[in-house]
Amino acid sequence: MEGTFLEGDQRDADVHFTSNFWNFVPSATIFKKLDANNNLTLSYTKRISRPSIWDLNPNRDSQDPKNISWATRR
Repeated sequence: MEGTFLEGDQRDADVHFTSNFWNFVPSATIFKKLDANNNLTLSYTKRISRPSIWDLNPNRDSQDPKNISWATRR
């Protein structure tokens, strides 16, 4: 289980928000020893897909004044 708890204030609008949620992230492994030299392993893992830091960066890239863009890298 993974829990996420968010709380914040919006400066300009005087708004307070909270958002709490849980994610179930299952993982299972089955291991079978076949003989002295061989094993069989079967596993399953669910992954959580999260945005990269570049998707969350709110800053503008203004190093080149003729090409201003929001800082994103992929």
